[in-house]
Amino acid sequence: MRNKGIILGLFLTSVVLLLSACGNKEYDEAMENGINSVKNEDYKEAVDFFQEALEEKEDDDEASTYLEQTELFIDGTGLMDDADLDEATSLFEEIIHTEDGLSELEDVANEKLNEIAEMKELYEETEDALDKAETENDEGNYKESLEEIHNALDADLSHNYFKELKKDLEALKEDVEENQKLKKQAEQTLENAKQLESDEKYEAAISKIDSILEKELSQSGLKEMKEELETLKADLEKKLEEEAQQEEQQFAEDIQGYWAEDAPDGTPGIEIGKVTSNEWMFAILNSDVAVYAEIDSIDVDEDNNEINIKTTDGDVVEVTNFDGESMTVAGTKLHKFTKEEMEAKVDDSMSVDDIFDVENIKGMMEMNK
Repeated sequence: MRNKGIILGLFLTSVVLLLSACGNKEYDEAMENGINSVKNEDYKEAVDFFQEALEEKEDDDEASTYLEQTELFIDGTGLMDDADLDEATSLFEEIIHTEDGLSELEDVANEKLNEIAEMKELYEETEDALDKAETENDEGNYKESLEEIHNALDADLSHNYFKELKKDLEALKEDVEENQKLKKQAEQTLENAKQLESDEKYEAAISKIDSILEKELSQSGLKEMKEELETLKADLEKKLEEEAQQEEQQFAEDIQGYWAEDAPDGTPGIEIGKVTSNEWMFAILNSDVAVYAEIDSIDVDEDNNEINIKTTDGDVVEVTNFDGESMTVAGTKLHKFTKEEMEAKVDDSMSVDDIFDVENIKGMMEMNK
């Protein structure tokens, strides 16, 4: 009976040992598979295997450590993808400093830390390039600004960490290219306007300048060019005004003199006149009809060859088709004559000076009231 008990005990012990050996084998296989998955960079699969190992050996320190490290690594890479490099750094450092951790995970965590350090260094360099490009842009050095931007964009900025910085670079690039284009247009406009100025084509020059000033030149790098254009425009407007005044003065001078209808000398009933700088006198030859007025102001329309003469009485005499040698007044076409030519047009009973004697004309006007 005693022998039977011994045999039964040995049998039960063998069963327990056999079951334990089977459990250890499955645990070992799960751990090995988990480590291989880490080596193959399949970290999610590694988590499944380490969890499987823990199911075989509950509360196993090694399996728990490897599982925790792997999960930290997955979280760390996720944080990196989300551009949270500081938090990712903390997780990778935790992996490295884990006691009795998996060396393969420590190695890749170190690689990630180096990658983060390089990314941060590149970020600083790119930020510096952006600052320099903005400064060059503000100073109007667009070529230099674009060189800084292009060099910065040549780097690998595909990671989400650089997303906003890359966007800023690309936006600045567009601004600089537009400013560069505007500067070239402004320089060409300035050159063209100066040529037109030398040709005394002031209105055309002003029109050219206005066409570029209508565009956005408020950027600081274009400020100097804008001021130069505005200064030239002001000078051109002054010259144009002086030219207009000269032309107006010339019209006012050209209208002075003796005027009469183009008819044979001595023809009675023709209209004759005399214009001075401040007097307007006209009469019908061989009649007592005469007009006298003092000139208050002269308004000249050079483009249409018209002159409006305002008298001190408030009347306006409209002169059209004026070319310096002929003009039309109240539908009558008059021609300009010298005093000698005018003497030939009047009869011998009165001289030109008598006809246009102010007191005589005023007297006739008074009689005709």
